[in-house]
Amino acid sequence: MQLAEKSGAFARLGTKICAIAIQRDDELQELQKDLGDGVMVLADPDGRATAAFGLIDRTPFPPGMRLARSASVYIDARGIVRYRWLPKSYRERPEPDELLRRIDQLR
Repeated sequence: MQLAEKSGAFARLGTKICAIAIQRDDELQELQKDLGDGVMVLADPDGRATAAFGLIDRTPFPPGMRLARSASVYIDARGIVRYRWLPKSYRERPEPDELLRRIDQLR
């Protein structure tokens, strides 16, 4: 995953990367393995945190299936959202280099 490959560059900017998934903790082991130690994976099985960020994909899926859009949010040390990349579809992914550039500008 591109984001995981850039975790060192994010760390040099003093930025922590967290991934939030609409799954239980026990279902996230493979994702954590793929992302590596530089990315913290958080479980959101009921989807409340995901919904609070407006990230539930509203595409009609089969009953019982929910997907989240792969957004990126930069929250500063005071807890203020300074940047938000929000795609239209869960299939879109942000470019890590663009995120790094934006974060560097906002610091």
